[in-house]
Amino acid sequence: MTLEKQTLAVLIPFYNEQSNLKHTLQLISDVEKKEDFKIYTILHDDNSTDNSIEIVEGFKKNSEINIILINNSNENLGHGKSLIRLSQECLNMNNIDFVLTMDSDIKLDSGELLSLLSLKNEGLIIGKRNRFNDGFFRGGITILLEVLFFITLFRIWRDVNCPLRLYTFGNFNKIWSEIPSETTIPNIFSTKEVLKQNIKVGRYKYKENLVGNNQGVTWGNK
Repeated sequence: MTLEKQTLAVLIPFYNEQSNLKHTLQLISDVEKKEDFKIYTILHDDNSTDNSIEIVEGFKKNSEINIILINNSNENLGHGKSLIRLSQECLNMNNIDFVLTMDSDIKLDSGELLSLLSLKNEGLIIGKRNRFNDGFFRGGITILLEVLFFITLFRIWRDVNCPLRLYTFGNFNKIWSEIPSETTIPNIFSTKEVLKQNIKVGRYKYKENLVGNNQGVTWGNK
């Protein structure tokens, strides 16, 4: 009797990421070939004006990975609300075992991501980046968010807004069901819910390769 593969939903919001999406989708494809997962790659296009959609559609046509593309043709929601929309889509799926959230400009190689996925049964895993890999502007924002988090909760939490997070579906449901749908900083609320609900959490410090063309902020003022 053949056991069914465990399922992983990968949630990726993007806006004007034509220079990074091919690498990110290839990363997921490589991981699926090496890891015993059935992966659903769920992307939210936040009204991109470059060739991002063409890249996704081309990859979808020429590869075997399961891509679900959500288009937002009305307005630019911003990164946070795009992630909220992806979470709502994922919560409506009834066949998911694990959920991975990540940015479209992630700079991991397949070995690094496989190392993270090997921790899937150890509770919620939240990534921890080298602070200034993505430029001083984003690094400065991260420090500011850490200070605000400490002022609010009296807890020191390194890289409080890190987008790379691996959940069991149960934990994802408990956490993201409580996050306000209008917030622009859902990862901050996610971290707060982890503490509030006393959910077991591990940190994973990952090494990024400087590939792609990322200046640190691609969503403009969103």
